Amino acid sequence: MNKIIRNSSLLLGSEVLSRLGAFAINIWITRFLGVADYGKLAFAISFGVLFANLADLGFNVYTIREVSKNKDLAGKYISNMGLMRFVLSVIAWSLIVIMINVLGYPLETRTIVYLIGASTVINIFSDSFSTVFYAFEKMEYSAVLMMFQRLAPLVAGLFALLTGRGLIGLSFAYFIVSIISITLIITILSINFFVPKLEFDPKFCWKVMKELFLFNLAAIFSIVYFRIGVVMLSKMQGDSVVGWFSAAFKLIESLRFIPISMMGALLPVFSQLFVTNPKKLLADSHRALEVLLVIILPIMIGVLILGDKIIIFLYKDAFSNSIPVFRILIVAEVFMFVNYILTNLIVVCDKQKYNTLINFICCIACVVLNYLLIPKYSYLAVSFTHLAMEIFIFILCMYFLSGCLGTINIFKISAKPALAGLIMGAAVYFVRDLSLFVTVPGGSAVYLAALYLVGGFNFKGKFPWIQS
Repeated sequence: MNKIIRNSSLLLGSEVLSRLGAFAINIWITRFLGVADYGKLAFAISFGVLFANLADLGFNVYTIREVSKNKDLAGKYISNMGLMRFVLSVIAWSLIVIMINVLGYPLETRTIVYLIGASTVINIFSDSFSTVFYAFEKMEYSAVLMMFQRLAPLVAGLFALLTGRGLIGLSFAYFIVSIISITLIITILSINFFVPKLEFDPKFCWKVMKELFLFNLAAIFSIVYFRIGVVMLSKMQGDSVVGWFSAAFKLIESLRFIPISMMGALLPVFSQLFVTNPKKLLADSHRALEVLLVIILPIMIGVLILGDKIIIFLYKDAFSNSIPVFRILIVAEVFMFVNYILTNLIVVCDKQKYNTLINFICCIACVVLNYLLIPKYSYLAVSFTHLAMEIFIFILCMYFLSGCLGTINIFKISAKPALAGLIMGAAVYFVRDLSLFVTVPGGSAVYLAALYLVGGFNFKGKFPWIQS
């Protein structure tokens, strides 16, 4: 138990510190670049991720799971997975180079995409080796590397901007840091565990690819529908529009570590409960969903009321067009929080084919809707499409889970945090003209008090698995 607490504390501490640092530096970089140049950077990152994640496709979770069972096979898994991911990384970067040239972007944008794309591919490939630290429960290495990989590129990039090297200098800094990162990972691995090498066992690789087939398809479709909007917006509307959308999107995206971290802790418990006690799994799922709604609903209400002040405070007037995007996407984020639990429950129920189907439909729908709506509604089209897809995923997940697990009463779950959030919203609305340093902590205090009064503050009861 002490080891679990220590490892969890290390990861949580590094997660929070690295994200806070990355958030602050990202704000500085965005303000320094301005709307158009930030739009170029955001496009390059989205374009790189769109293809670079072909080198991931579920290998990380699979490797951690299998090596955790039998650490003697770590070398075999890392060597073969490493080779597969190396090949996929080369293919991914080749696709980045080919497609950015086919799309006819100017030289500066192409150069930025080459460097950012290479950096993203290298970082994903390096995960082939860093998964060993998780499998061997050596979280001190994972914690340090997490801090380095999150903060070092941003610090180096900001330095490049401050010294007048521009966007290409920033992109080159990202690339150099990714090289240092993978060198550091391989060095730690070689000194403390084993010397990694690339091997090819055809039967083993084929077995892995078959097992991960549905996960791979779902991952590809998910990446496309999350990232394709920015790529289409860039081609159809230009850099400034991408900058407005991405500035708001980046703020919303920074919240996603909350459901990801929670589900990371709950997934092993949920997987076991599905086999031993499905009724308790359904009950515990309700509790987990309620905790997430307790967190995200007041944030949504606060952003709907104070979104304009938050954007201007963080980014200044140049990004005022990000305000409606911010408000639309925060509503979508409520559904995203819920959907993260629901889609993982589908995996727990061994119905991954449903997630693949859902992501495939969303992928096609995103491309079609964005193509039809962007010419008329610009970045708002991408925002509303994102919201529509999250609602669609929610509806389908609820339908599929009702057949394989049971009915999830989302209205009952959300009633108390929603009521407390509305009370908070009313209080914040009347003092919305005051400073954010008054309205945000004041609104938080009102929300916590209201939540306590309506009986929605029993966090101990929400996590009975902690007491077991």
